[in-house]
Amino acid sequence: MEENQTFIIVDEEGVEHQAVIVYKIEPTDEGNKFGKSYIFYYVEDESDDEDVRVYVASIDEGSEDGELGDIETPEEQEYIEDIFNNLEENTEA
Repeated sequence: MEENQTFIIVDEEGVEHQAVIVYKIEPTDEGNKFGKSYIFYYVEDESDDEDVRVYVASIDEGSEDGELGDIETPEEQEYIEDIFNNLEENTEA
């Protein structure tokens, strides 16, 4: 992914926030046995130059609005954590 893509998320109070996708996993990517897309993203107004909180969600490809979903199983959680740790190691170098 060359340029970071953005999207809008709406919080529990109905306030819109701009989010930036930093990494996306496709259902066909090696090791993805869950058949889902996942995104790692951060919310722009929650981040500053030194501290960025990264979120991860599955993408409901079948929904009209492209709704974000939860990581549902411990196996998915482990898969996501492994990818995140690899990304973190590669960006620190």
